Amino acid sequence: MHVANYVFLVLYMIDISTRLYVYQWSFFQSGWNRLDIFVVLSDLFSEVLNPLIGDLPSFAVMRVVRLSHSVRVFRYFRGFRELDIMLMGFLSAMRAMFWATCMVGMLLTFFSIIAVELLQPIVVRLAEQGAWKDCDRCRRAYSSVWSSNLTLMQQILAGDSWGLVSLPIIEEEPWTGLFIIGIHFIINFGVLNLIVTVIVDVAHSARDADELRKLEDKA
Repeated sequence: MHVANYVFLVLYMIDISTRLYVYQWSFFQSGWNRLDIFVVLSDLFSEVLNPLIGDLPSFAVMRVVRLSHSVRVFRYFRGFRELDIMLMGFLSAMRAMFWATCMVGMLLTFFSIIAVELLQPIVVRLAEQGAWKDCDRCRRAYSSVWSSNLTLMQQILAGDSWGLVSLPIIEEEPWTGLFIIGIHFIINFGVLNLIVTVIVDVAHSARDADELRKLEDKA
């Protein structure tokens, strides 16, 4: 592994040295080139100091920086129209996905606060009656806002073991079905579909911007 690391490091240094010789000072005008130099120098710095002071966490983190070298591949996507459109659509949708994550997190936290007050007492009563003997976490599924958040994410977002906790609660107190099933409808059929719609709209806008850019290039 170390041999392969040294080989790639030498190849990267040769690549940068060649481009620096050809382009000279204009080499530094490109942000991609500056990124390449930063990656290679940080990698070289790590390789020189690691044998002297050991594999410290700070230098281990620096090794992750070398992964950014692969970002150079994205420059060649413009040669393939489909890949370019997908990349531009993905990058444009990142902002929408970030705010969508924040929105889902706030909604789950809101419902988790209510679940702690409404559902946890029922869970405690069922646990005392012998329910969930083989499931330790089920007894504390709604014991706190954090635990409630994890439970809702497991059931709604991951779709894992929905009935393991929810069905005994609904059978014990049928009115809780309105709350539990209502959360699923709001998040799954409402918010998540709305998020998909926004992401598709943003990606479509990126496609339109790409078409406009191509027309400007032809002009």
